[in-house]
Amino acid sequence: MMTRMKKKKKFPRITALCVIMALVIAAYSASAFGYQVVNRSKYSADADTLTVRQLAVKSARGQILDRYGRVIAYNTQGYSLVFDAAYLSKSRLNSVILNLSKVLTSAGEEWNDILPLSDTAPYGFDETDPSGCDTLRTKLSLNRYATAQNCWDAMVERYELQDYDSASARVIMGVRYSMQYRDYSILNPYTFADDVSISTVTIVEENPDLYKGVNAEVVATREYDTGITLNQIIGTIGPIYAEEWEKLSAKGYSYNDKTGKGGLEETLDDLLHGEDGVMTITQDASGNVLSEEITQKPVNGNTITLTIDKKLQEVAYKALETRIKQLQETKNGAAADAGAVVVIENNTGAILAAANYPSYTADTYKYDYDSLVTAEGSPLFNRCFFGSYEPGSAMKPATALIGLQTGNITADEIINCSGRYYFADDYNPKCLGVHEDISVSTALTVSCNTFFYEVGRRVGIEKLNEFCKKFGLGVKTGVETGESAGILAGLEYRQKLGIAWQPGDTIQAAIGQSDNNFTPVQLAAYTATVANKGTLYSAHLVDSVYSYELDQLIDKRGAEVVAHSGIDLEHYSVVHEGMRGVATVGTVRSEFANYDVAIAAKTGTAQVVYKGEEYTNGILITFAPYEDPEISVIVVIEKGGYGSYCAEVARDIYDYYFGYSGGSYTPQKTDVLL
Repeated sequence: MMTRMKKKKKFPRITALCVIMALVIAAYSASAFGYQVVNRSKYSADADTLTVRQLAVKSARGQILDRYGRVIAYNTQGYSLVFDAAYLSKSRLNSVILNLSKVLTSAGEEWNDILPLSDTAPYGFDETDPSGCDTLRTKLSLNRYATAQNCWDAMVERYELQDYDSASARVIMGVRYSMQYRDYSILNPYTFADDVSISTVTIVEENPDLYKGVNAEVVATREYDTGITLNQIIGTIGPIYAEEWEKLSAKGYSYNDKTGKGGLEETLDDLLHGEDGVMTITQDASGNVLSEEITQKPVNGNTITLTIDKKLQEVAYKALETRIKQLQETKNGAAADAGAVVVIENNTGAILAAANYPSYTADTYKYDYDSLVTAEGSPLFNRCFFGSYEPGSAMKPATALIGLQTGNITADEIINCSGRYYFADDYNPKCLGVHEDISVSTALTVSCNTFFYEVGRRVGIEKLNEFCKKFGLGVKTGVETGESAGILAGLEYRQKLGIAWQPGDTIQAAIGQSDNNFTPVQLAAYTATVANKGTLYSAHLVDSVYSYELDQLIDKRGAEVVAHSGIDLEHYSVVHEGMRGVATVGTVRSEFANYDVAIAAKTGTAQVVYKGEEYTNGILITFAPYEDPEISVIVVIEKGGYGSYCAEVARDIYDYYFGYSGGSYTPQKTDVLL
């Protein structure tokens, strides 16, 4: 077997990516000056009385890259149409809005309109946005019981729309209300439309008298190169919502700013957002611009590199998708429709891949969001970090280690399995087989329930949970997107429910049943702790934080130790041996018995009830290489039949990671940009 060479990240000061970014920034700055400064010089004139005002100069949002510098989220040059109250008189506002709406409609483009009324007659409330309807009533000074017609009549009067037909009135009031909502004023310009075409910009620029006060501004438009694999992890950006305004305004955000919505775009918004600059404008008494000067330069957001390997992420997603579709054609896995994969570095907690199936594209999210909300399999749901699954027998390595450490079993102790565990007169659960006399290592390999029932009975739930938390089970891992804490079965959880804990619950908890429910990222952190023999690292997606231009390293996130398991090293050898047996003679031998890299594994199969029907989830935890574990791969397939059915997914991931090619292993080459 050839040894896999370690990949080393390189960070030269000048790279191809840096050059590209520098060119984009230069083009952005030059164009912004052209549209925002030079074109306004047409209003210059001498005057005796001067007025000085300040406007924000927008910063560019930080980029998001994978661990090798491949682009995930980036900015392109786009154009926005912005209303400037200094030049756009109130008497012209309605006609300008209507004319612009016609231009954009003919170009197939959209404008900003947050009015919670339907776009076509009859103009009723948007029933999906009750809070927006309440805000509309408040801003129109109407009572809480005001109807849509009451709101319509109030806006017709307020915005002087009496002489317009209903369709035109709806267009104008939608924009006027949005302007009011965004606190449009001389000091706070309003973005009428984002990401418009250069042809639309040309129409506005070539008709200065008709569109006086409408400025075409160069802006950084957010784009994503995520395919279908990373969208739940990365998130997107969008306008500031009313409930966010108080908090964000205190940080210096304006109403026209975009903020992160979901995923890393939201949780890392403070790092990505940047700080706007200031343009100082001097005008005469007639409102003519005498000078414009950038008195405070904008500070662009930080560029963030992730621990994610973008290509490995694609492999993980494709492997999961392929396997689920294969299972749908089989008897036992026909109901399979969703799943998750997490790949983690055992000695750092760095997440190399986190794939959710089903998923969606950025374009679908942008243009057909409603279809995603109602789609089968809930593609918007981030199963990797928020999905909660009963681990089943994947819990048994932890139970074995705890039993060994507490002295309730020894490595050589033999326990007899007759096919049934005699626990109480009215409760004697079955094992899945008759294993006769077996030790702990063999019990792991054959997944003997009877053996681990007995271990759980001897150890007790308090001691089981004390150690399980040190493996990361039932506690948050620290991943930056936010996550579910899962559920660790025991007295503490039952007390919250007001339900008594019974002795029989303890033996079920010991084999990963009862109330136990963990996220895939928790299972990954747990497996990595078993693999590295006892160190629980914080799971993380962020590798480094750079300046926007990548010329300054601001922060480097290293491995962060959360806990030590408290398990003696010799006990890990016993458990590793049992997990190696799962791959060589156990439930996943068909995929890994003759694999060129030694794999350790444990399968789990958990019964679930969905819409009144019983199914089984398949769970697989693995690590490799067995002798010196580098990574752990965790696979969950909902309603997938058996844990062993997940093995093909893990194999495809290991194939890529170790560079499998026609029977031999070579290090993967990657287009390193950093």
